[in-house]
Amino acid sequence: MKKLLAGILVASLFVGLAGLVDSHRKAASLQVSEAWIKQLPPVIRVRAGYARIHNDDDRPHRLVGARSPDFDRIEMHRTLLQDGHMKMVRAEAFEVPPHGELALAPGGRHLMMFSPRRSLPAGAEVPVTLRFADGSEVEARFRVRP
Repeated sequence: MKKLLAGILVASLFVGLAGLVDSHRKAASLQVSEAWIKQLPPVIRVRAGYARIHNDDDRPHRLVGARSPDFDRIEMHRTLLQDGHMKMVRAEAFEVPPHGELALAPGGRHLMMFSPRRSLPAGAEVPVTLRFADGSEVEARFRVRP
Protein backbone atom coordinates (compact mmCIF):
# COMPACT_ATOMS: atom_id res chain seq x y z
CA MET A 1 0.00 0.00 0.00
CA LYS A 2 2.86 2.39 0.85
CA LYS A 3 4.48 1.67 -2.53
CA LEU A 4 1.19 2.37 -4.31
CA LEU A 5 0.73 5.70 -2.49
CA ALA A 6 4.36 6.66 -3.17
CA GLY A 7 3.87 5.84 -6.85
CA ILE A 8 0.72 7.95 -7.04
CA LEU A 9 2.50 10.83 -5.29
CA VAL A 10 5.46 10.68 -7.70
CA ALA A 11 3.16 10.47 -10.74
CA SER A 12 1.14 13.46 -9.48
CA LEU A 13 4.33 15.44 -9.00
CA PHE A 14 5.46 14.73 -12.59
CA VAL A 15 2.07 15.68 -14.02
CA GLY A 16 2.13 18.94 -12.04
CA LEU A 17 5.66 19.79 -13.17
CA ALA A 18 4.79 19.00 -16.79
CA GLY A 19 1.88 21.43 -16.55
CA LEU A 20 4.17 24.17 -15.21
CA VAL A 21 6.68 23.67 -18.00
CA ASP A 22 3.92 23.62 -20.62
CA SER A 23 2.31 26.79 -19.29
CA HIS A 24 5.68 28.55 -19.34
CA ARG A 25 6.29 27.54 -22.95
CA LYS A 26 2.90 28.86 -24.08
CA ALA A 27 3.41 32.44 -22.75
CA ALA A 28 -0.20 33.02 -21.69
CA SER A 29 0.48 36.75 -21.21
CA LEU A 30 1.14 37.23 -24.95
CA GLN A 31 -1.57 37.40 -27.62
CA VAL A 32 -1.26 37.93 -31.36
CA SER A 33 -3.83 39.86 -33.37
CA GLU A 34 -4.18 41.30 -36.88
CA ALA A 35 -1.67 38.76 -38.25
CA TRP A 36 -1.40 38.88 -42.04
CA ILE A 37 0.84 38.28 -45.05
CA LYS A 38 0.68 40.35 -48.25
CA GLN A 39 -0.48 38.27 -51.23
CA LEU A 40 2.12 38.32 -54.00
CA PRO A 41 2.58 36.48 -57.31
CA PRO A 42 4.00 32.94 -56.83
CA VAL A 43 7.23 33.86 -58.66
CA ILE A 44 8.17 36.19 -55.79
CA ARG A 45 9.90 33.97 -53.22
CA VAL A 46 9.86 36.38 -50.25
CA ARG A 47 6.85 37.57 -48.27
CA ALA A 48 6.46 39.93 -45.31
CA GLY A 49 4.45 39.07 -42.22
CA TYR A 50 2.77 41.64 -39.99
CA ALA A 51 0.94 41.43 -36.65
CA ARG A 52 0.35 43.02 -33.28
CA ILE A 53 1.77 41.20 -30.26
CA HIS A 54 0.12 42.22 -26.99
CA ASN A 55 1.84 41.70 -23.63
CA ASP A 56 -0.37 41.57 -20.52
CA ASP A 57 2.59 40.74 -18.29
CA ASP A 58 4.41 42.99 -15.80
CA ARG A 59 7.71 42.28 -17.54
CA PRO A 60 8.92 42.72 -21.12
CA HIS A 61 9.20 39.78 -23.52
CA ARG A 62 11.81 39.58 -26.29
CA LEU A 63 10.76 38.11 -29.62
CA VAL A 64 13.84 36.27 -30.93
CA GLY A 65 12.54 34.26 -33.87
CA ALA A 66 9.74 32.61 -35.79
CA ARG A 67 9.12 29.49 -37.85
CA SER A 68 6.39 28.08 -40.06
CA PRO A 69 5.93 24.79 -41.90
CA ASP A 70 4.89 26.88 -44.92
CA PHE A 71 8.27 28.69 -45.33
CA ASP A 72 11.88 27.54 -45.50
CA ARG A 73 12.90 30.22 -43.00
CA ILE A 74 11.68 33.38 -41.30
CA GLU A 75 13.86 36.31 -40.24
CA MET A 76 13.04 39.44 -38.29
CA HIS A 77 13.76 42.74 -40.07
CA ARG A 78 13.28 46.44 -39.51
CA THR A 79 13.15 49.24 -42.03
CA LEU A 80 15.30 52.33 -41.48
CA LEU A 81 15.99 55.56 -43.23
CA GLN A 82 19.74 55.77 -43.83
CA ASP A 83 21.45 58.46 -45.92
CA GLY A 84 18.11 59.40 -47.47
CA HIS A 85 17.26 55.81 -48.51
CA MET A 86 14.97 53.22 -46.99
CA LYS A 87 16.87 50.09 -46.02
CA MET A 88 15.91 46.76 -44.46
CA VAL A 89 18.17 45.45 -41.71
CA ARG A 90 17.99 42.05 -40.02
CA ALA A 91 17.15 42.26 -36.31
CA GLU A 92 18.16 39.82 -33.58
CA ALA A 93 15.20 40.61 -31.29
CA PHE A 94 12.21 42.88 -30.79
CA GLU A 95 10.94 43.83 -27.34
CA VAL A 96 7.28 43.61 -26.37
CA PRO A 97 6.98 46.08 -23.45
CA PRO A 98 5.12 45.27 -20.23
CA HIS A 99 1.39 45.95 -20.63
CA GLY A 100 2.12 47.13 -24.16
CA GLU A 101 2.41 45.85 -27.69
CA LEU A 102 4.85 45.28 -30.50
CA ALA A 103 3.58 46.31 -33.94
CA LEU A 104 4.97 44.41 -36.90
CA ALA A 105 3.85 46.70 -39.72
CA PRO A 106 4.68 47.76 -43.29
CA GLY A 107 7.55 50.25 -43.30
CA GLY A 108 8.75 49.19 -39.84
CA ARG A 109 9.49 45.98 -37.98
CA HIS A 110 8.28 42.83 -39.75
CA LEU A 111 8.89 39.16 -40.44
CA MET A 112 10.64 38.27 -43.71
CA MET A 113 9.33 34.89 -44.87
CA PHE A 114 11.52 33.07 -47.40
CA SER A 115 10.66 30.42 -50.00
CA PRO A 116 6.99 29.50 -49.54
CA ARG A 117 6.47 25.74 -49.63
CA ARG A 118 2.94 25.99 -51.08
CA SER A 119 0.68 28.32 -53.00
CA LEU A 120 -0.60 31.16 -50.81
CA PRO A 121 -3.73 32.65 -52.38
CA ALA A 122 -5.77 35.36 -50.66
CA GLY A 123 -7.62 33.87 -47.69
CA ALA A 124 -5.06 31.14 -46.99
CA GLU A 125 -3.98 30.76 -43.37
CA VAL A 126 -0.34 30.21 -42.44
CA PRO A 127 0.61 28.81 -39.01
CA VAL A 128 3.53 30.70 -37.47
CA THR A 129 5.26 29.96 -34.17
CA LEU A 130 6.77 33.02 -32.50
CA ARG A 131 9.74 32.27 -30.19
CA PHE A 132 10.69 34.38 -27.18
CA ALA A 133 13.99 34.69 -25.27
CA ASP A 134 12.56 33.00 -22.16
CA GLY A 135 11.85 29.83 -24.16
CA SER A 136 8.13 30.47 -24.50
CA GLU A 137 6.32 30.23 -27.82
CA VAL A 138 3.08 31.62 -29.20
CA GLU A 139 1.20 30.05 -32.10
CA ALA A 140 -0.51 32.42 -34.52
CA ARG A 141 -2.46 32.12 -37.79
CA PHE A 142 -1.42 34.65 -40.43
CA ARG A 143 -4.05 35.25 -43.13
CA VAL A 144 -2.92 36.01 -46.67
CA ARG A 145 -4.63 39.11 -47.99
CA PRO A 146 -4.42 41.33 -51.11
